[in-house]
Amino acid sequence: MESFKKIVQTPQITIYESQGTQLLLKPVNRTYKTKTPAYYLEMKKKGGKAQYISGLFRTQDPAAFSGDTMDPVTGMKNMFRLVFLEGGSMVKIEGRL
Repeated sequence: MESFKKIVQTPQITIYESQGTQLLLKPVNRTYKTKTPAYYLEMKKKGGKAQYISGLFRTQDPAAFSGDTMDPVTGMKNMFRLVFLEGGSMVKIEGRL
């Protein structure tokens, strides 16, 4: 479980950072035929390009969102939670990205 601190917030993107890694949260502004994610989550390592990780979906807890990634070896989904802390000034990832 790693925590990230908010460094930038605009209407188009919110960026959180921890130890040279940035999480980019972009609000979803389109509709889907199925359940719509609230955000797109991207990750950017120091000096690299942003890489799409997952859509983030609302949960019963208003401060928590769920997402999933695909394990490249087994092909199984890895579920994770992104939890907003301290009024959104920090986020914590619970599970594996």
